[in-house]
Amino acid sequence: MSSFMMSEESLAKIAAFIAWNVNDYQPDIWISTDDKNILKNACKEEGERGRERDDKIRHLETFCKENLYRALERMNAEALHQRYGDALEENIRKELPTFPWYSEITEIEVYKLIQCYLYQCSEGNVPASRLYKTIENIGNIVAHSIISKMPEYEAAAWG
Repeated sequence: MSSFMMSEESLAKIAAFIAWNVNDYQPDIWISTDDKNILKNACKEEGERGRERDDKIRHLETFCKENLYRALERMNAEALHQRYGDALEENIRKELPTFPWYSEITEIEVYKLIQCYLYQCSEGNVPASRLYKTIENIGNIVAHSIISKMPEYEAAAWG
């Protein structure tokens, strides 16, 4: 097995999709309160790191796609650190990426990106982290959403 840093474009899509579904009053997927709190705590930690780095994200609200992007990036970098011994900060990008519009991201695309992301983060003790488990839960929720919209699902008997 090998691991790599996800592209900034891929992480930006995951972060934008999740942030939309946490912040919107009519989300496309339902994320549990526990998982929302884990995401918000991870983002709060990144906001604090932004203060230390004098990073742009220190000026943003705690839970936002930028802080979530940084939290996801850090978890990916931690997995590489545990696998290859890379210095954690050498895999953290200096600049934030451009984030896509939510409407440009499909559920199938984000599901595949989450699956790839989880695979890249499955080194050392990273899979035991609360953030990893939350992203895994969100992947399962997205899969359910995709399947429940399929004609075969609609046609299947209930009970």
